[in-house]
Amino acid sequence: MNITFLGVRGTAPSPRPDQQRYGGHTTCIAVQTDDAEIILDAGTGLGAYTPRPDRPIHLLLSHLHLDHLSGLPTAPLLHAPKTQLHIYGPPGARHAIHTLLRPPYTPLPLEGLPARIHLHELQPGASLQADGLTARIDTHPLNHPGGCLGYRIRHDGHTLVYATDHEHSPGQDEALARFCHMADLLILDAHFDASESPRHRGWGHSDWQTALRLARLAQARRIALIHHHPARRDDQLDAWNAQLQTQHPNAFFAREGTSIQLTAKPAWPPLP
Repeated sequence: MNITFLGVRGTAPSPRPDQQRYGGHTTCIAVQTDDAEIILDAGTGLGAYTPRPDRPIHLLLSHLHLDHLSGLPTAPLLHAPKTQLHIYGPPGARHAIHTLLRPPYTPLPLEGLPARIHLHELQPGASLQADGLTARIDTHPLNHPGGCLGYRIRHDGHTLVYATDHEHSPGQDEALARFCHMADLLILDAHFDASESPRHRGWGHSDWQTALRLARLAQARRIALIHHHPARRDDQLDAWNAQLQTQHPNAFFAREGTSIQLTAKPAWPPLP
């Protein structure tokens, strides 16, 4: 699997000059396997994604808040006639996408777009099954207002887990750690610092210190922290990144444009 971070910002895009090294686009991550293209969320980073008409595209939406959908109306992949685009999301996704992709928000309704678009809804805890997709994709409920899905993608002996927009709580975190068990790459929400979290109870987001504790509990090999606060400057993320890597050398605050290749290795034993 090859993973590319197309957008790592949370809540709203931020094009300020002091945020360019980590990037200002909202959450979108592209995952390439040997038989398919998988996209995690449709934030404004989706505009940098170049569709490949010879392969199906599977877009996995964590939830339906605008910072995770706002790249979809202007995405080039919607205007590629040969594109087969499957969009998966939590209950309510069909209605939300039909509402977003039609006038007055976009010039054309969903039915009039050149791409062949198929909408699917997933219940939390469900597994995704699609023709021609050899990766196994499982879901897990996250703690976020209105609900949110985490995704585990397993392919060719590798495991990627994407769990953004989650507010930690002891009972839920134990189950989430099992879902993330020994992931080769674990992508987590780190919107806040621990000093900020007490003022934002109920917002549905994590601080980076608690995210790291969850990653250790899950025994993840590598940890990427995303959903950076829209006001967070590069120098602040640099300072926290230095602290983070003294605690876990394979943990980092993700930057827009970074790619990671999960190289061949023996498969892990079955999850507990």
